[in-house]
Amino acid sequence: MFLCELSLVWLNPLSKCQLLMYWNSFEEPTTLVLDKKYQGSLTAATWLLEQQKSDLLGKNDLDKALVYQSTVKSLQEPVQPLQELNLDLETKVFAFSNYFTIADIALFSKLYNVAFKPTDRLQVPNVIRYYDLIQNLVFENGQSDLQRVEFDLVTPPKEKEQVEKKESKETKKKEEKAVEKQTDSLPKPGKLDFRVGKILSVKRHPDADALYVEEIDVGEDKPRTVCSGLVKYMTEDKLQDKLVVLLCNLKPAKMRGVESQAMLLAATSSDGNTVELVHPPQDSKPGEIVFVDRHQGTPEPQLNPKRKVWELIQPNLLTNNKKQAVYVIPDGSKKECLLKTKSGACTVESVVGASIK
Repeated sequence: MFLCELSLVWLNPLSKCQLLMYWNSFEEPTTLVLDKKYQGSLTAATWLLEQQKSDLLGKNDLDKALVYQSTVKSLQEPVQPLQELNLDLETKVFAFSNYFTIADIALFSKLYNVAFKPTDRLQVPNVIRYYDLIQNLVFENGQSDLQRVEFDLVTPPKEKEQVEKKESKETKKKEEKAVEKQTDSLPKPGKLDFRVGKILSVKRHPDADALYVEEIDVGEDKPRTVCSGLVKYMTEDKLQDKLVVLLCNLKPAKMRGVESQAMLLAATSSDGNTVELVHPPQDSKPGEIVFVDRHQGTPEPQLNPKRKVWELIQPNLLTNNKKQAVYVIPDGSKKECLLKTKSGACTVESVVGASIK
């Protein structure tokens, strides 16, 4: 009955009378023999729309067949789950084609008894859009006893906002946990043996034009020999007697026949044109421990080259806008921890945003 009641909206007065006459003759018509044989609710509605040559049945023979098939399916089968229907309507304006047909009336007749919730507006937006369109077409084309469903298409439902906030918090927690897991997997700066050193002597490497060979006091029985590639960036007098910071637990490596027993820390500008030494506070003593603030630990006696401890920590050693040497925590917070001694921060002369290596 519902399908025919909706179809009445599009019929002229004479056709409406014809339909009502047949309807009064049958409690629920099963067969009406007119020009063709029809069955049930779809029977009378289809016959009367045919008499008016209405596009509601389809604009050509192929469309008519497909519209009829779609209409029968909507009437015979239960309402599709709203989430599935929402996906089905994602690229459609109407149920069958790009114009309004009886298939839309059939689908609307099933959706009419669905109790929509405020959250459906954002959970199944295509269904709500479709329903609102069809109900407005029904009301615009004539009088109807149907009850219009009013949708608030402006104010977001509070329930949905709460769900989104909850999902946002959960997503943020997951991201934080992922970063924590990634951060936890990185080696800790406390494994590095940074110390204050004083350069006692400096000379050119006999077999490498780009290298200096320095003898540096790090508070041990004898100075350590260190090779550094600083010839291009500074003269020997810029190194002589300077307090510097050394990484002392790298595995010794021979550089053109000279064994280098530590690494001299220097900051390289982003364009690579400027290199400056990292200096401890002026009152520092050779051998004094240098550490990353809040990341103190027990340094390994000697770093295992296969574990890439230094290689993984080094990209996070930089100079900040105050020309201080810092370790940037790799958790997305960009929080800076000073590279320091007990008396203060280690610094450079001028370069900021420079990589320390």
